[in-house]
Amino acid sequence: IFIRTLCAKGSAYKDLHEYMNLLANYATGYWLLLATDDCIMKTYNWDITIDNYRTAKYCVINPCGNGLNLFPIVSRPFYETLKHISLQTHYDSWISTCAHENKVQYRNYDLNIEHIGKYDPHTETSNDYYSDKMQNLLKEDIEKIRKVLECPQL
Repeated sequence: IFIRTLCAKGSAYKDLHEYMNLLANYATGYWLLLATDDCIMKTYNWDITIDNYRTAKYCVINPCGNGLNLFPIVSRPFYETLKHISLQTHYDSWISTCAHENKVQYRNYDLNIEHIGKYDPHTETSNDYYSDKMQNLLKEDIEKIRKVLECPQL
């Protein structure tokens, strides 16, 4: 077993996307399960379930039964196209929007991830997410995925 400890500077929730970007950079697997410390994977053999989506190549799986994708599961090609997970705190919304706009987000009702944390919309960080600057950067990421889907040899 190989264990690596990563330390990132930041201020907790506000810099959550920086932590996710750092972890994704070091990850070596095909799937990136973007989960936080306030969730529990309840599904046995969940890795086999998500691997059934490998043929989709550029995809994001929504393991939550509701409309929110709080713990997105991202394929490596999707991540490598963007070269990051997110450019803003709300990494889950960022990834979910990029995938949804390109019709490559798949909801899986067989996966059960329980969110044990309290949902808090974080008004301060939400305002930043919806700023013109962040929305323009998000549109750029949506376009990166769109281009690779239209011309996969890129």
